[in-house]
Amino acid sequence: MLAEVMFEIFKSNLPSSWKLSSRKITFPPILALGALLTTILPTAFAQSVESSEISSLRISQDGEYIVLNWTPPSDSSVSAYTLQTTPRLNDNIWVNALAELPLPETQTSWSETNSLNQRFYRLLQVEHAEQGRLEEIISKTPYNKMIIKLMAQSFLGDIDLPIEYDVTLYTVKHETLTPSGSKTLASGIYAIPENCTVPNAFLSYQHGTIMEKKEAPSQEDTLSQIGCVLAASMGYITTASDYLGLGSGESFHPYCHRGSEATAALDLLRTARNWCIENDQPLPVGNPLYMLGYSQGGHATMSLHREIELWHSDEFQVIASAPMAGPYDLSGTMMSDFLSEREMPAPYYYAYLIAGYQQAYQFGNSMADLLAPPYDTQLPPLLDGYHSSAEINALMPSHPREILKPEILQAIMEDPEHPIRIALADNDTSVDWTPKGLMRLYHSQSDTYVPWQNSLTAQRNFRLKGCQVELIDPAPGLDHGDAALPAIQSALLWFISLEEARQNGLL
Repeated sequence: MLAEVMFEIFKSNLPSSWKLSSRKITFPPILALGALLTTILPTAFAQSVESSEISSLRISQDGEYIVLNWTPPSDSSVSAYTLQTTPRLNDNIWVNALAELPLPETQTSWSETNSLNQRFYRLLQVEHAEQGRLEEIISKTPYNKMIIKLMAQSFLGDIDLPIEYDVTLYTVKHETLTPSGSKTLASGIYAIPENCTVPNAFLSYQHGTIMEKKEAPSQEDTLSQIGCVLAASMGYITTASDYLGLGSGESFHPYCHRGSEATAALDLLRTARNWCIENDQPLPVGNPLYMLGYSQGGHATMSLHREIELWHSDEFQVIASAPMAGPYDLSGTMMSDFLSEREMPAPYYYAYLIAGYQQAYQFGNSMADLLAPPYDTQLPPLLDGYHSSAEINALMPSHPREILKPEILQAIMEDPEHPIRIALADNDTSVDWTPKGLMRLYHSQSDTYVPWQNSLTAQRNFRLKGCQVELIDPAPGLDHGDAALPAIQSALLWFISLEEARQNGLL
């Protein structure tokens, strides 16, 4: 009787486009904490991107593990699969499951340790992506050493950099993944040192928050372009991703989405590496990698470090990363700040975050469904990649929580598994891994835009796992924007010292 009731619940909450692929539901008894508990062995659903359907999806329990196996459709030679989970079927979102292999994957099985927590699964069949494939070279711009030295003086002042090479800067489009793992295109830049016998390393720069597509590194972000050129002139193959939806990228940018920030940046690194191979350009020995980024770029840098060390350490060896002033603790520090009485200097951050997560997780039919009047009609048209942060800030209240419908705000405050809370937790960057490469956090204690507590929490999380991550205030007394250049300068000098030590066999 219970199984029949549960099946009717699953069936009634299943979107019409989804196919129920496993009807068997079992209730294994589990003894825990002296009480007999009944847990529901999760059920699974499957969806196909075109007309074909996954013909069989089976779920079973093997000792401590839940195991899913599926049979692909006959015409799925270029298919991949993303497994997603949710704790409930009503008022929920689906998040990508954490797997031993990066999602999406082409294999047809998956397992994880069983949990007492109820969990439901669904399987997405997505279009397979050739990650890192070069779609188009939009432009290439040469820089000679004399010009680069002038750029260094204006950018870094009296800091003396070992500029040794002419550089060519490439603006490109490449293949990467959507948040759900399907094929899409993104844009970015990479810089190659010319006539360099053996480059030192790869260096990946992640840019901060921008609202307009045209502000991306491949467009009008001259600071990212200068930074890439300077690093390349010192013997580094450098990259700067636009992320999804910015620059020439498709769709809307999923702001502070951990997975897509990481894959966009990683796939641009692959694009640069593959271009070098195809054009007989030398690569760094062992593919060593440095990473840095400020603000959203700090979040993206930590996400990229995590992505590579969890799943791609056979491709790149992380020497060091410098995440700077990022919102690493979205579900804790940033949620508390959102709900607080503090007047925000940049309330548009939160409108951007909600819009980006609506894109990635689909809280409702549209962002407007979440917003109170007049924001439900005034805000969404501005969140299209063609309006500035100043325009959005001018519309926002100083307490950004006021843009939400009162009943939604109340639900967020009362429900620890509210979809918005689940989405934020899915994008925390310091909770489910431990860095192996060196990491140094930079953050001004006087930051009123992205609270310093984000970095304290990240440092504490890593130290609890035995990783001694440093946290440095690069500019005491300076706020978010003013502290950016001192932080970046400090991180670059740290990288230079590490690379000198590495080249001398001391690291």
